Amino acid sequence: MSMRNKKGFLLLLVALVLFPFTGMGTRTDNPTDKQVGKLVLEAAKAFSLRHSKDFISICEFERFVKSGGKYSQAFLSYGLFGSLDFKQDKITNLFNDPSIGCYRVLGSFNSLFIEPSGQEYIGPTYKTIHLYDESRLFSETFDQYPLIPPVARMRAMEVYGPLNPKKAGCYNYTLIKGSVQGYCEIAFETAKGAFPSSTLLNGRGIIFINKGVIMGFRLENVEERFSFFLHSDNLSPRTSVTDYDYEVRYTSVGGVIFPETIKQNVRWKTAGIRSLNHLFYAEVNPCLEPFKKNVSTYMKLSFRDHKFLDKQLKQKYSRYFTPSGATWRVTLADPTIDHIIQGMMNRDKLWRDVKIDLTVGGRSLEDQNALQTRLYLTSAASGGAATPSQSEIDRVFEVCSSRDRKSREIFTSLY
Repeated sequence: MSMRNKKGFLLLLVALVLFPFTGMGTRTDNPTDKQVGKLVLEAAKAFSLRHSKDFISICEFERFVKSGGKYSQAFLSYGLFGSLDFKQDKITNLFNDPSIGCYRVLGSFNSLFIEPSGQEYIGPTYKTIHLYDESRLFSETFDQYPLIPPVARMRAMEVYGPLNPKKAGCYNYTLIKGSVQGYCEIAFETAKGAFPSSTLLNGRGIIFINKGVIMGFRLENVEERFSFFLHSDNLSPRTSVTDYDYEVRYTSVGGVIFPETIKQNVRWKTAGIRSLNHLFYAEVNPCLEPFKKNVSTYMKLSFRDHKFLDKQLKQKYSRYFTPSGATWRVTLADPTIDHIIQGMMNRDKLWRDVKIDLTVGGRSLEDQNALQTRLYLTSAASGGAATPSQSEIDRVFEVCSSRDRKSREIFTSLY
């Protein structure tokens, strides 16, 4: 090769390195944070337009509590989840949120709370929860069922987080993985001064976006006042006594966005806590003395077989899926649904360990579930007062039976 050709070849190599061919458009491998923020804003606008306004889905819910490194309680349910009138603005908290959704349980399993030693905790299935009285938090209160709907944190993100185009400006953004032209993961953090005046979320998280479509998000120890401590007079940041991560994945069906999975892990911690004043926790303690017992919880909701409700179907089913109609708790036994619950247990390998830990005291899972159902009926009939009469228990049983029958009628008509 002549010197002239060598020089030309070298110039060509330099040109390819410095000015690589990228096709039409601008290279976005290293976008500025401002450009990333613009991408999030556009994706949030698309999310608002494409999210299903009215839908019903089959929902499977599972929740496990561990203490002392062993499973202490398990809760499973199978039912219908419905959300109506999806909106993202003018909502102050979950209690006035028409889109919070309603879960009508078709079948459920609930164990007793079993100490690692094998000792059973047998008491009322629910108790008055003092959400805003930290002095009683770790000695008297507990929640054996989800007090706050597990979807509330998802709604907090949809209403006050980057998924709402009107709130996207309350956060700072950084691309941490992928390309803004394809799949990417974008870290976000509440902007200085935005909490609590402009947003009710304080902390960090990650948004998953694929070609401009929001696929999900993850929150890590974000303090949110949409579902917890919403009535507190003091909105300054609180000291967290739980480590938690919360992840939501969405799916697209015919171009319409629906929730697909919600997962949450919570671990109770004590490090750095000097007093019981002004604390934040991701959920109500599922048992007494959560610090002493080294408590952690795992929760998962799975949504599938989404049914978009047109005007006619919405008119037919809307009164059964208002937030006040939710039945997150116990249902009465029904053979047509119980086999589904059994299938949920059999398909997951972790249930082998769950069964070993929960039956260490000698009581079978079936007996525990039956006992919890009786305790639930008794507690609901008494209203926290003295032991109810058999006639009052029978009345509550009939109310529950009627509720469950209606849920199964809706299920049969839709699926």
